[in-house]
Amino acid sequence: MLYDKLTALSPFLVFTHFGKQVSYSKNWLFKSEALWYERWEQILDLAQRSPNLRYLEIVTWNDYGESHYVGPSDNGHSDDGSGVYTNNMPHLALLEFARPYIQAFKSGSSRPAVNGDKLVYWYRPTLKSVASCDGTDAVGSRPNGWEIVGDTVFVATFSSSGGSITVKSGSQGSVTKSIGAGVTMHQFDMGAGDQTFTMQSGGRSLSGTSSQGVLDSCLVSDWH
Repeated sequence: MLYDKLTALSPFLVFTHFGKQVSYSKNWLFKSEALWYERWEQILDLAQRSPNLRYLEIVTWNDYGESHYVGPSDNGHSDDGSGVYTNNMPHLALLEFARPYIQAFKSGSSRPAVNGDKLVYWYRPTLKSVASCDGTDAVGSRPNGWEIVGDTVFVATFSSSGGSITVKSGSQGSVTKSIGAGVTMHQFDMGAGDQTFTMQSGGRSLSGTSSQGVLDSCLVSDWH
């Protein structure tokens, strides 16, 4: 049978949103922001216990309507309205995240193959505490389940020797955390403004500012 040799994993099933352009309009989310990390860790563990596991399927390359795409985000969709909230919201870094796990899976290792230093981060572009933005949404309401998510910046570090990470999230003060070797996940309180990241590892320093800051106002898309 195929199913004892194949398993699937999804980066996010956070958001399913189909606007008034379609008859099956719906709007909900699950709390699964760290799912990409959790699933890859589970895959490597499962592979150690299931020697017949030979293939993985990433779900999906282009499912923009449910926000778990890993391919380019300039999808140009007009049939379901997803283009207005996925364009300029790239997920390509998720593929970079996956590389050491894929290498480990292929080699039969139980741990991701981290040979250098990098970090991958993600967050929502608008604070949860912003006054109601229902009127800017194609569905006309907040998604069901909105209250279960927090204002959080998620950062995964890939380090060959360990070190530290410092995050300055907008109006929040800088926070520094120690990181171990390998892949580790971290969460930081999110503030409106620029999002800056610094990683110290192996005598090297990596730093940068995200091209997408966090807004303390509604993010408006031209969905009409």
